[in-house]
Amino acid sequence: MSLPAFVFALLLAYFVGFQWKLLPFLYNAKTPLASAILPALTLAVSPMASVARYTRSEIIDVLNQNYVTLAKVKGVGKLALVLKHVLRNVLTGVITVIGPSVVNVLTGSLVVEKAFSVPGIGGLLITAIQENDYNVTFALSFIYCALYILVMLVVDILYGLIDPRIRVAKGEYANASVPRGKKADRLQGGEQSGRELRRPFLCQGNSADAVFQQRCLHRSGVHSDHRRLCHFCADGQPLH
Repeated sequence: MSLPAFVFALLLAYFVGFQWKLLPFLYNAKTPLASAILPALTLAVSPMASVARYTRSEIIDVLNQNYVTLAKVKGVGKLALVLKHVLRNVLTGVITVIGPSVVNVLTGSLVVEKAFSVPGIGGLLITAIQENDYNVTFALSFIYCALYILVMLVVDILYGLIDPRIRVAKGEYANASVPRGKKADRLQGGEQSGRELRRPFLCQGNSADAVFQQRCLHRSGVHSDHRRLCHFCADGQPLH
């Protein structure tokens, strides 16, 4: 991780391209795929190391959770344990790291382009800045900003797909409304209307007693503050 990209690029170009002659170390338009392997490998090494280190630390932390211990006691296999219980709880944090890393790869490819003589967008941006070509500079800056926004949008969408609790929290808080009229008067007076008012929301308190439960089974009485039921716990719940 501490090895600079240009140093790693020069090492790959010298050993893989020049000494061993396995791949072309200079970009050739006739063989674009083969010419793109060394630059892509150079750009991917540092983000791969960061993501791997972060994923390892997160997996170690999740493996110490109580619901993982319960799954082991129930006899869940190692593969199913990792895929169903561990990875889904780790992926949210991993995606948070991958998003900025993708943007850094897109915007930090100038040195790699120069090392492998790739006619890329980074070299074009530097040339436009040196020649005071404002139109090209503004256009490339807009492209970089659009790519960053697109990557962050994809990351936010993946949050909801991986962790359903995020979608539930967003939708239920947005749709929550305070009762009005006669129903509100009955609630404020403490009268029972025949059915309990049930409104889902994410539990903000400590739910250590319900770590292994799918749902909280708290039932709220009829109070003047319109206390709502909690359907999910935010503390250490496994995803199913």
